[in-house]
Amino acid sequence: MFDPTIALCVIVLAQAEPLPSSDGTNPSQPPVHPGVAEGGEEVEVSILGERVASPIDVDLLATLDLSATSGGASSPKSGAYLLDLTVTADLGALDLVPGGVVFADLQYYDWFGDDPSAVGDYGVWDVINPVLGEQLFQLSELWWEQALGSGWTARAGKIDANRFFATVRVAGPFLTVADAMPPTMFGYMPTYPNPAMGVMASWQSAEDLAASETGGWSAQVGVFDGTNMAFNPASGSNGPRTGSRGPGSLFDGDWGPYFVAEGGPTYRVNGWRGDATIGGWLQSGDTLTETDLGSNIVHNAAGGYVTVTQDLHAPEEVGTRFDVWCQLGFSNPNQSPAAFSASLGTICHAPLPGRDNDSAGFMVSTLSMSDNPNVYVAPSGDSGGQETQLEAFYRIDLGHGVVLQPDIQYIFNPGGGSPATTEDALIGTLRIEVLF
Repeated sequence: MFDPTIALCVIVLAQAEPLPSSDGTNPSQPPVHPGVAEGGEEVEVSILGERVASPIDVDLLATLDLSATSGGASSPKSGAYLLDLTVTADLGALDLVPGGVVFADLQYYDWFGDDPSAVGDYGVWDVINPVLGEQLFQLSELWWEQALGSGWTARAGKIDANRFFATVRVAGPFLTVADAMPPTMFGYMPTYPNPAMGVMASWQSAEDLAASETGGWSAQVGVFDGTNMAFNPASGSNGPRTGSRGPGSLFDGDWGPYFVAEGGPTYRVNGWRGDATIGGWLQSGDTLTETDLGSNIVHNAAGGYVTVTQDLHAPEEVGTRFDVWCQLGFSNPNQSPAAFSASLGTICHAPLPGRDNDSAGFMVSTLSMSDNPNVYVAPSGDSGGQETQLEAFYRIDLGHGVVLQPDIQYIFNPGGGSPATTEDALIGTLRIEVLF
């Protein structure tokens, strides 16, 4: 399963030229905007801690998760790793296209030991696990961004939709996917491991909405290739999956467009930034839902979500400070395995004296599973029920691009089911990140 040749090639490529970093986030976690300066300015980036200015930003982020589980479906002990090689080119700084940016993301994932999915949960306790049961090596993203003026920005290409939609601005370091997007969107949203071709437009009322003292409004809309969840009568199944494909599936007649839109205000409370977003999504056309007990064809699967994030500090504050968030997700239980989801969490920055770059966090999430046996069946063989997850971490910044993150999770009723028969799972993980 581990292919040292591919891993070595990627690492050699990373060392061949100095590699600057982006914002330090894992693009698979939820991906956030890669964040290069607009208007032709050079981007401040780092090379293992050294600051440089460059119009082309190249990152290699290596993430290794070593985990042991007590309980769950089979108490797995596993290791998993993800290599992310990203390139961001500021076309304005290169004197090519003012306001233009090109972004690409090449990903390689593999695991060893027991299958990480053997915990049996639905909420995906480790965000780097693509839940494919096999290694992954693909060009996950390649897209163009263009600033259009008056607050408008357009993007086109192969895009991870969760980089922009249903994100939780102040979350990210948690392992579970529930801090990245509502589990009610699993499978349908074109995100890791299945980004897809798409076009989208974004608008904000202020040029720098994050720094605006009065706040403002923002909105965005996108349409993506929904082939991953589009029923193909010729094969009798959904797909093929879009993560390893380019634009070809757009023209095969079964691409089932995926539409998503969101918007809301950015506001200030005593100088503290807050954001509220309401969004909705639609998988147009037919989708096959299938379990061990039966199958069903659903038409125009849809859902919605609400996200609220709040800084509990002013932007200029240093020292110990907190952010909080909550996110709700809704979908039709006859169309989606998770009918309702809720997550609530907090992150503490600089939790200890002298550890300004460390962070700690705690969150709780819960899912209500579909009681339609043609849509969802738990590992126990029953549908319905709830799954609830607690997670806590401490993130230790060792400098020079190296991070250690001990993490612990407790999952009540992994996979749900009514009655729930799968043993609760306690998962301990050590995450190691190296940014070249």
